[in-house]
Amino acid sequence: RQMVTRLSADSRAAEVLVTKSELNETNGKIRTTIKFLEYDAEGRALPPNRIDLTHSAAPEVQCVRERHEIMIDLEPGQAWAEPGTMPMLSKLFAPLAIGDQVLGVMTIQSLRRRAYGERERLIFRTLCAYGAIAFDNASAYRHLEATLHTLRETQAELMAAMQVRHETERAQAEALHHRQLAESEARRAEVLQQTSTTLEHLSAIGQEITAQLDATVVYQSLHRHVSSLLRASAIGIYLLNPDHLTLNLVFSTSSNFGASTTSISLTDPVADCARCVRERHEVLAQIAPSGNANEPAFVLYEPLTLGERILGVMAAQSH
Repeated sequence: RQMVTRLSADSRAAEVLVTKSELNETNGKIRTTIKFLEYDAEGRALPPNRIDLTHSAAPEVQCVRERHEIMIDLEPGQAWAEPGTMPMLSKLFAPLAIGDQVLGVMTIQSLRRRAYGERERLIFRTLCAYGAIAFDNASAYRHLEATLHTLRETQAELMAAMQVRHETERAQAEALHHRQLAESEARRAEVLQQTSTTLEHLSAIGQEITAQLDATVVYQSLHRHVSSLLRASAIGIYLLNPDHLTLNLVFSTSSNFGASTTSISLTDPVADCARCVRERHEVLAQIAPSGNANEPAFVLYEPLTLGERILGVMAAQSH
């Protein structure tokens, strides 16, 4: 509901979820069905609509197959609507994805032409990312409940086996096996719970950081969270110049990163931050011992990316 208000969707919002995939043994093709859930501006659910992924003309299907957002702007005479609804002139579809896995599609639509500019699309992408995390968390939680249920059943079977066969070697072997299985499932359940908690915490951090418009506040917020989560002794932030030829150090909590006026060429063969931008992936640098207690042992460089764009590099050092 906040999404509808914030992005000014005038009539309705929707989400699309993959509900079924099955193999047609006759022709060897996979038939996939998605469920299209629509909500009006008051948040009331409209009747569900299921869309077959073999229906190539549907923008929801194209969004799932091509794995990128689709923007549609129509003239007033081109728009068509279901009975009882209003024709939408602006439609924006984006995939709900976790890594390479597409969970579904979210769409917002408006009665106005060209309702969604770059700012609204950026906000929508961010909300889709958080939505995908939320759906994935919910799936992980359901899996956790199923695992715990299996664990309880396993423990009950273990007790029954120990009661019946405790005087035989076979009973002892089964008891040992079940105990190991129970411990393994318990560890897995614990890891899933920790993962769910971490994802919720990261989602809250993401909301806090993306809500800020002041660069200084963003730097301080990143410093606080990186230091607490990664136990970093200091961080540095480099931003790419508009010429895309050099990096500038815009924030640091240690002189090891250089002065605030430090400018580094992207072609610098020894600068790990420049290498991080060129290769577009993290770089872990191990610092040779120098006898200086203030020198870090490791520095981790991570590119700051937004889609295909790279904005700069964040570095965290540890002793």
